[in-house]
Amino acid sequence: GVAVGCWDLYGIFYCPVDLSKFPYDVCSWDVLVSIIGWSPGLTYDWSSLRNLQQFQIFGLQGLARASDNKWFPYACEQNVVPNLARTSESFLYCRFHSRRKPHSILMNIILPIGMVTLLSTIGVWQASGVDNNAVAFGSADPLSFISTSLLTVVAMKFAYADLLPSGLSGPTLLDKYIFSCLLLLVGASVLVVACSMEDLQEFSVALIYGGLTVMIH
Repeated sequence: GVAVGCWDLYGIFYCPVDLSKFPYDVCSWDVLVSIIGWSPGLTYDWSSLRNLQQFQIFGLQGLARASDNKWFPYACEQNVVPNLARTSESFLYCRFHSRRKPHSILMNIILPIGMVTLLSTIGVWQASGVDNNAVAFGSADPLSFISTSLLTVVAMKFAYADLLPSGLSGPTLLDKYIFSCLLLLVGASVLVVACSMEDLQEFSVALIYGGLTVMIH
């Protein structure tokens, strides 16, 4: 005969978190269920997983399907594995995924840093001798303008560091982004000081700076 059953499983899951792609990090959570006494022919129905404020939970939703080395977030990756140590038992293996919601980081960190970095193009234009508006371009020193932007990005870097746990093994994706913006601002400061107005105009440094800023973003 065929044994049919229905079970509600509750559990607390732990998973090592890889923050190298923060704030776009995805975690895979493995579920192992030991089945004693019979070999299951599994038909997966549904599950209820609560989305957290900072994370979105995928997997264990919709129809079950086998994994073919691609990530289908609304499909349960599952398999039935025999237990060689105990022939009367089988393991039901399932996996679900969680993904961080990046909107808060995008709005509070990346967007302000991007705007500050892009606005520093004005300082490079000013150093190149562009004076279409004498009042606006004559009101500030180009180096002071870019240095203020640089200090602003550094301050936001320290503020963002409090969001991450201590002891990370490597830089995150957001760290690399902020470092790129800092390197761009430092390079602009060096060029403004070291190059003459004619050289900045001849090589269109302001356009190159603006293009690199857009490319980073």
